[in-house]
Amino acid sequence: MISLYCTILILCMYSAPLYSRDSIHRNYQQLQVLPVKSNIGDFLQEPKLSGTWFSEKGPTPVFSSTQLNGTSVYVQLGFDALLGCEVTSVEDNLVSWFLVYTSHHHTSTSLTLLTVGFQTYSSDMRFQLDFKKPNNYRLRVHNVQLHDEGYYHCQLSTHPPQIIWTILRIVPPSVRILDNENNTVTEIHHHLHSKLSIHCHISKGPRFASSVVWRFTKETDSTRTSIILNQSLERGGIRISTWREEDGEIFSHLEMVRVGLEDQGNYTCSLPDDLARIATQTFRLYISKESWEPVLNCCNSVVMFPLVELVGRLLLGYLQTTVL
Repeated sequence: MISLYCTILILCMYSAPLYSRDSIHRNYQQLQVLPVKSNIGDFLQEPKLSGTWFSEKGPTPVFSSTQLNGTSVYVQLGFDALLGCEVTSVEDNLVSWFLVYTSHHHTSTSLTLLTVGFQTYSSDMRFQLDFKKPNNYRLRVHNVQLHDEGYYHCQLSTHPPQIIWTILRIVPPSVRILDNENNTVTEIHHHLHSKLSIHCHISKGPRFASSVVWRFTKETDSTRTSIILNQSLERGGIRISTWREEDGEIFSHLEMVRVGLEDQGNYTCSLPDDLARIATQTFRLYISKESWEPVLNCCNSVVMFPLVELVGRLLLGYLQTTVL
């Protein structure tokens, strides 16, 4: 019996395959060269209109936890604004953008559809979806205008719908009235028949704007008249120079020769048209009834200003000391 068991064991050992160290290493190399198929590239590409990453059997799409309602986005006039909307999945026609319009008297509110999915549905082509990988349905507003300011809703087409809203705010331009020494002024006192020279500096203005409006307003007990100096030809002796620097700053220089009592009043520097309500600055000009002259002649004698007289006396004393 023992001899039978030994015979069977020997037969099994010779019939089983033998794996040496070289054969194992050779098989391992063959496994390494096998092609590996992966769809990771599909996930790194921008989704197609007909495609989806969202499975109907999976969880409902939601907004990312980093987003908050009432986020403010500030933009300068004429530049582009980007409003973010991050979603946990990417799917065609999943996200829609709306502009919330409120009347001036806040008596009514309406929604204007801007985009659905990757398509623009607004007649204003400045509104476009600017998708950012991997899941940000950003709304781009090209060349932002004053009336674009307001509330924007990003809506998910789930059941029930989900909404997150963002506020687009316009950065107001800064307007300053400057004297010849670059000091900000709100009122100026001038002598009769002297020359007025004043500057207007506008920073953070519209991207492509380079126009400035100067307006003169005169008020009496019964009347109030307003004149645009850029267009007026009645007064004469007015020169306005306006230019735009490379950094976007706007400068305007106003000169008026021989100012008179009729020139006393309020002068306003502003951007044109509707922009005047967010970019304007005013100074008041007071005219003294006495004219100003550097040298006053009286009774065939010269009356000099105290500073000029002091310099003359010092110079005369120095010359006398040098001669002696």
